[in-house]
Amino acid sequence: MKYQVQENCLTIFLPHELDHHNAEEIRRESDHLIIRNHIRYIIFDFAETDFMDSSGIGMIMGRYRQIYMLGGEICAAHANERVKKILTMSGVTKIMEIIEEDQSTSTLLYVGSKKFVVLESSKASIIFNDVLICNTMPITEGEREEFSVIRNGK
Repeated sequence: MKYQVQENCLTIFLPHELDHHNAEEIRRESDHLIIRNHIRYIIFDFAETDFMDSSGIGMIMGRYRQIYMLGGEICAAHANERVKKILTMSGVTKIMEIIEEDQSTSTLLYVGSKKFVVLESSKASIIFNDVLICNTMPITEGEREEFSVIRNGK
């Protein structure tokens, strides 16, 4: 599995099949990273995921419990229609936002009351309380300034 830690945000790039074997490995690795890096936010990146069983749902719920106790949040990015349906039917969408790119605006989306997401092609940058906390792809200093301009409404 691939993981990315930026400040207090962990992005977990989920595999093609999120089954019992992969869920257990993600559980072990992410628990270690959460403690070691003082993680408060998790992004589950479903870009490569086509299959998920109840083990995957359980892994997500377990990470939610940990992060919730630390005062943080979790969200999902790049989920296809099949994965969205599984997340919705399992009730996971009640505890986790699914970040979706709106093709008509493609720059700014509001998710919840205090945070918003800047999406641009395959990039998903999460901003909580006016602070860029993480993104699924590296961004340049120029892009940071662009996000600042968008955030300030200029």
